[in-house]
Amino acid sequence: MDPQSCPQDEGFAQFCSLADNSSCVNVCQGASALPGGCETDGQCGDGLTCDNDRTGGESTCECVPGSKDCVPAFTDIGGTPENPVVWEEKYTCVDNNGSCFAGGASDNNQPITFELVQDGKDVTGTVRAGPGEGDVFEGEFCGNEFRWIDVTPGVQDPEQGCWTFTRNSFNKRSFVADDFDCVGSGTRGAGSTPPDVISCQDLGSASINYTKCPAPPPAAPQLPRDAVTP
Repeated sequence: MDPQSCPQDEGFAQFCSLADNSSCVNVCQGASALPGGCETDGQCGDGLTCDNDRTGGESTCECVPGSKDCVPAFTDIGGTPENPVVWEEKYTCVDNNGSCFAGGASDNNQPITFELVQDGKDVTGTVRAGPGEGDVFEGEFCGNEFRWIDVTPGVQDPEQGCWTFTRNSFNKRSFVADDFDCVGSGTRGAGSTPPDVISCQDLGSASINYTKCPAPPPAAPQLPRDAVTP
């Protein structure tokens, strides 16, 4: 039970296994044999890290957005669990055909409120108000980019994305493969007013790589640097 007897190595957690002759083993030992599973960071692609560094059953042993070398540009985009930082956002989404939802009556400059908790590069967000209230997402804050994935218990085909920050605002892209794509813009502080983003009609006609982080604010999220409109 002494954590010093099994120190971390190569970014993964270790524990003393009685079944392995009281030797130190990787908490994700054998996980690479599972679809999407991993034991070390090296088994994940670019921009991904293996969630393998937490004991107590908390590691997922899957490749998730992030990097082991993250250095956050800001240490206060999130607060503590007792005093999280509130962010307001407006977002617009289109379905996998580039069409508006409900004819544009929903997911078009939709307001939503988040609470962020930060521990160095590790950030956890919770939807405080709006669609998906109570949902949780996690990721790592590298430079001014926060890459995240939905970790809400029971989630199927989780949404993932990136927020690119200044100290008091962010631009967002997110997606669920073969389901929907979104852009958004956020501002710091409960009751703050983020700017409007692109309409779903215009978003559907734009060509955007949603797997890339957007340009940082104040660049308009409706005109991302790598977007091409026909």
